[in-house]
Amino acid sequence: MNPRPPQLTDADEMLVHQHVGTFAEVATTDPAWTERVWAGAGDTDGRVHVAFGMGRYLNRNVFDGFGMVTVGKTQYTVRGSRRLYPEPTVTAVGPLRYEVVEPLAAVRCVLEPNEVQPIAFDLTLHGHTRPWTERNTVVRGYRTTDDVTRYIQTGSAEGRIEVAGTAYELTRSNSFQLRDHSWGIRPHIGPPAADARPDEIGADTNFRLAWAPGLIRGQGGDYAIHLSHWISASPRGTVAEDNTRLVRPDGTQLAATATDMRHRFDPATGRVLDVTFDCEMADGTKRRFVVEPLGGAASCLGPGLYYGWKGHYHGEDRGRLAVDGERIDDIEEPEIQPQLHQLRQSVARITDETTGESGWCGLQSEAVGRFPELGLPSRNYR
Repeated sequence: MNPRPPQLTDADEMLVHQHVGTFAEVATTDPAWTERVWAGAGDTDGRVHVAFGMGRYLNRNVFDGFGMVTVGKTQYTVRGSRRLYPEPTVTAVGPLRYEVVEPLAAVRCVLEPNEVQPIAFDLTLHGHTRPWTERNTVVRGYRTTDDVTRYIQTGSAEGRIEVAGTAYELTRSNSFQLRDHSWGIRPHIGPPAADARPDEIGADTNFRLAWAPGLIRGQGGDYAIHLSHWISASPRGTVAEDNTRLVRPDGTQLAATATDMRHRFDPATGRVLDVTFDCEMADGTKRRFVVEPLGGAASCLGPGLYYGWKGHYHGEDRGRLAVDGERIDDIEEPEIQPQLHQLRQSVARITDETTGESGWCGLQSEAVGRFPELGLPSRNYR
């Protein structure tokens, strides 16, 4: 006899079960199991940028989230964390709330006015393309550290952002949004194990990454582009992964069979000036895509707990309810860069130099190692 009957949730009424458990459990005991939603949105002038994220860590009994707004170089962040039980399917924590408006087409991200920081927003994110999926599996040593399925959608945002008494309006004609929804086994969940070796890129490794899903305004209508490439070179060899592809309006995809990715950095600040992708496509054509960040607003995701922030991590048990945050006056201050981490999102212009078509994307970029030829002498943190 089972001494503790399975917990039922509203989701268990639907005919969508995929294993013997209820929706209050998953088919693995790994504490790194995570389901997350993430979104970034901003105006296409690069003046203001919003990032939003929520995560459910069922095997850790934790639900957390964040909302952040960046205007110029100033970033405000509000975070929330709560115990998951007894509401494992409620997508809200503190002043943060996430709603599905229309499945696979529109979602709503809300940060209510709060006492932590003078920011609030209520944005509906509209998809202009069909979502597309990617699967990421990474093995380090003998353990699978990443085994994640993700779907991604690009489009526009509609709603209001308030920052310290100033309001910004995003409309479907002046904005770009990128969102994803992922689930599986992820690294950096909970505080690092005290008896485990840190999982870091080696000092002798040159690593570069660019992840820039976008929306192209084509002559035949909007279509999506997925620029996703990383390369790691060390004395042990070179490893690369390329998921670059075009996603046509009818949902069919055209993949790149080979990609040469080149960054350019500002040598004074280390900021990304642009990223160029020279691609050989599966249909035999060659395409060049150039990505250029717009304005100065970017959401630094470290304070959203990506890679950890001031000793706190995604999925960490912080009690029944914890809400906190901070203001960073200058996200480009050199001394705080290792703590902020490199992972940040900005709205960028994307140009297909082969066809002349253009649009917008959400650019995330990392570079660890020495790249003097690209304008980056040295960087030893992610």
